[in-house]
Amino acid sequence: MSRRPPVYLTADDISDLTELVPSPMPDSPSPIPSPSADGTGARNGYFAPRKPTPSHRAEPPFNNLALWLTRTQRYSAYTFTSFLGLHFTAVSLSPLLTPPPSPSLILLTRPYYQSPPLLEALLIPVSLTTHVLSGVLLRLRRHFLATARYGHAPPFFTKANFPALSVTGYLLVPLITLHATVTRVIPLFVSGDSSSVDLSLVAHGFNYHTSTPRLGWWLSATYYVSFVGIASWHVVHGFAKFLKLRTHKRRLNMIAACVAGAWLGGLAGVVRGRGRAVGYLGTVYDEYYEVFWSRIGLGWWK
Repeated sequence: MSRRPPVYLTADDISDLTELVPSPMPDSPSPIPSPSADGTGARNGYFAPRKPTPSHRAEPPFNNLALWLTRTQRYSAYTFTSFLGLHFTAVSLSPLLTPPPSPSLILLTRPYYQSPPLLEALLIPVSLTTHVLSGVLLRLRRHFLATARYGHAPPFFTKANFPALSVTGYLLVPLITLHATVTRVIPLFVSGDSSSVDLSLVAHGFNYHTSTPRLGWWLSATYYVSFVGIASWHVVHGFAKFLKLRTHKRRLNMIAACVAGAWLGGLAGVVRGRGRAVGYLGTVYDEYYEVFWSRIGLGWWK
């Protein structure tokens, strides 16, 4: 294939070209029509009309309910933890660090949450009830939401719906109720107040059932080991979840074991150092435990 020879312009050819006068270009291009406020676009402009997307499923009302319930559950846990920190200092760290436990140190934190009106109710029963109910409502909402979206929902009582953190929380409800009954409700019922209640009442419970050797010790030990162990695990893992800490579960279990060990160590020091109460205080404590065991139908054990 032959190549064409190059064509060169001569001076005569250049003189025949038309000379154009330069003119400035416009500063900005013509504006592009913007879509209208209703989202359908300009009718004759750049944007084509947009058809509304049909909704294939109807969302249930109260879409923000989960957000409010989650916040309620979180902040109610923070509220109760403020009391728990004071209580842990009084009944665990104080007896553990200052043996034998001094009543002035043990009762040091009590005026901070019992003296102001309604503060104790806000820190303990109200915050705990709010924490538990918000968790139950979150699970019920998730169950009904799945039913509304897909026409059916998996069974409510499943491992996915009730993980270990939730199960330990529900196990704590009867344990906390039992502890509050012995230390607060029964003294109010029998004596009219709980001014005589301190860690001596707990130590007295370990030695209460004198007719059956060591029965009171085994019952109290089983209760407090279960109570402290479950509570420590739930609080440590719950705070790791709320604070979004990416920590291995084994490390969290070690932290929970250390907290439980410190708590039980302080309790063991109280039981070993005080033993059974005597005199007038021992008679009052005996009456408290008699009312407790008779109310739950186990009065024959005393």
